[in-house]
Amino acid sequence: MPSFLDAFDAVIKELKNSKPEIVRGFPVSNAAVITDKEYKTQGSFLYVESIPAGSTLKIRFNELASKLFTLQAGQAIKAPFHRLFISTTGVSATNTELTIGRGNAFEFVDTGDVTITGAGLSTEATLAAILAKIIAAPATAAKQDLQPLAAQLPAALAAGGGLKVEGVAGGVAQPISAAALPLPAGAAIEDGGHLDKIQAASEADYIVFLGTARQVSRVAFDVNAVTTTVIAAVAAQKIYVVGIEFSVDTDATTFKLTENTIGDLHAAQTFMKGGGKVVGDRKTILYATTTVNKALDITTAAGKATGSIWYCQF
Repeated sequence: MPSFLDAFDAVIKELKNSKPEIVRGFPVSNAAVITDKEYKTQGSFLYVESIPAGSTLKIRFNELASKLFTLQAGQAIKAPFHRLFISTTGVSATNTELTIGRGNAFEFVDTGDVTITGAGLSTEATLAAILAKIIAAPATAAKQDLQPLAAQLPAALAAGGGLKVEGVAGGVAQPISAAALPLPAGAAIEDGGHLDKIQAASEADYIVFLGTARQVSRVAFDVNAVTTTVIAAVAAQKIYVVGIEFSVDTDATTFKLTENTIGDLHAAQTFMKGGGKVVGDRKTILYATTTVNKALDITTAAGKATGSIWYCQF
């Protein structure tokens, strides 16, 4: 008569040689509480699909005296078995659902769901509120909920008694300029080269430009031996040019940038056919109208200039 170990060994060999497959779903009734109820079923893999609310599931494998495992939905055990001893608590009309697999190569992977919670996380509502601020007031601190750094610096420097420069008694009153810094003998301040025609109006205008959230706009132009308005005047707003590029179609064509009714921002220069000029990195003011409500004109003579201007207007 074969011993128990011989029978168990036969089960192991049969499981190892079988093809990986899910044998069946294995429902366990929760109509009544059960304790170590024996179920004769073979497998090498057990997966807990679901347990009714208020119920628990505990299983022993193969022998009544073996270790008692408490399992949760989504958990699995890989081990050869030929019978189960199942205990449950809690009464429910819904079954506990198990899946039993055969074959040592079988494995069930459950990725599950991940929920991230916690104070301070952005939600659809908070993001919508931020977007509403930007749409309603794109040019104010409501866009960022932070004051622009450029607007804070003068007050911060004044509160500290001015910016201190080593070796200069009493410091240097803010705002500090390049002219206020000591230079080595024979040194000179860089004048900007081909940008020496910059009309930035004032240092105050530049601070306003840096400290205000603005969108850079682009306008194309095609001006042929006339004076043409390329950026219209807007009441209570100035024009800040941050970039220009163009080319001309005729030898000895002159080009200049004019503030409407006041005067030149960029004096007339002459270019040969195919030539032109590209200036600005769109981070620096190249030209600014001296007052509000002024249009920006381009004047050419002896030929046509085509190109684009990048600017802010506020």
